Amino acid sequence: MVFTKILIVFLLFFSLHTLADEIHLKNGDRISGQFVNLSPSLCTFVTPYQATLHINRQQILQFHISHPVIVKLNSGEQLIGTLVPNQRGKLFLHSQRLGTLTLQLEEIAEIADLDEEISSSTLKEKKGKMGLDNVNRYFPFSQMKIREDLFSTEETQLLEVQGSGIKDTKSTPDDETEKKPETIGQEKDKSHYLLPRMNVVLLNKDEKELEVSFAYTHDQLVDQRYREFMFSLGLYTGLTDKLNGVVRLPITWAEQESLSLENFDKNSNFGIGDMSVGLSYLLLEEDKQWPEIVGSLNMTVPTGDEPNLTNLEAVSLGSGHWDITTSLTLVKTYDPIALFGGPEYTYTFANTFDGVKIAPGDSLGYRFGVAFNVNYQITLTSQFLTYYQLDTKRDGVKVRGSAREPMTWRTDVAYFFSKNNYIQPALSFGLNDDAIDAMLELSYIHRF
Repeated sequence: MVFTKILIVFLLFFSLHTLADEIHLKNGDRISGQFVNLSPSLCTFVTPYQATLHINRQQILQFHISHPVIVKLNSGEQLIGTLVPNQRGKLFLHSQRLGTLTLQLEEIAEIADLDEEISSSTLKEKKGKMGLDNVNRYFPFSQMKIREDLFSTEETQLLEVQGSGIKDTKSTPDDETEKKPETIGQEKDKSHYLLPRMNVVLLNKDEKELEVSFAYTHDQLVDQRYREFMFSLGLYTGLTDKLNGVVRLPITWAEQESLSLENFDKNSNFGIGDMSVGLSYLLLEEDKQWPEIVGSLNMTVPTGDEPNLTNLEAVSLGSGHWDITTSLTLVKTYDPIALFGGPEYTYTFANTFDGVKIAPGDSLGYRFGVAFNVNYQITLTSQFLTYYQLDTKRDGVKVRGSAREPMTWRTDVAYFFSKNNYIQPALSFGLNDDAIDAMLELSYIHRF
């Protein structure tokens, strides 16, 4: 009996929080509670503690309104639906009649809540503005009433929400147009809402990001142990709003150790690894029916020391082969999580080493995972990756048993500690013998 009561209290508590509305502010804060309305200058919002806030509209980044509202656009159109933010800083308006529409906050003039009871007389008064058929389609229950102050823009005392609390200030509509409200803290870059580094187009035109990363790899077979420390620099640039380019250059120290009792040996090498360049293009933006689809084309340039077939104990820093990888990444957002995944195909060009022509087999792979946006500073991501590589050929003859199918599980955390800076630690585990045992990465990304 006691357990049942506790369970009921827990479910009530959980439901109150999961169904709450949210306002995302430009300084990175989130406010949970009950949305009331949005005027051209203010947003009225009630917190769980029954405190009524009047938030300056210019401080608002996004809304998440779980119950139906009436949205009045600058064009004069009025729509009914729920508002959900997407990962690119836009809003999804889910309407039963019109489906899903993508809006910018700047396109919205006013937003009004609907009470659970709408009187027939009020419906008639509002019929010419919003359409009675729209209301009946979305709310098929009786005794519904639109509030008399549906689009009231009454100005009250402005409460500017700041990082250190709530501050009372006097404001009028004229003052707000002349003086832009001051935002405390860093404005969160909305393009990083989810998936900070998942081969998804993140940058707008002329934006750039510099990535500095460190990685440690450990792998052990029956009689060999391999360690690698890698420092790499990556430059990402927005060529257009949909097309991104990237170039990466690694510097590597690698060590190979023989564990045989009869012949213990240890060798290492230091230098530049294989460079890579690539392009990513946004093929389709996400809507209610379709996920976001990004196509990528990447090329590996064999700038590192190539393998030495005459000395198997020599440590190579590169593959010695050019290769081209094409991939698709699909992302579907269900705030606050996103599901992602997609296939990839790699073609590896043959090369000659010490008079022997080596042609690694092509590979076909895929990955899938989930990202959880904890808040505007932290994103958790987990994914499964694998590919199947065909047999290698030596002078046109297949090497039996050389096909590989490594399977890897990767988990990472992205932490944004300022507008233009974040770190991303990651840990990868091999799930079978073909994959590396473990890899630990730490990346620092700076936008400029």
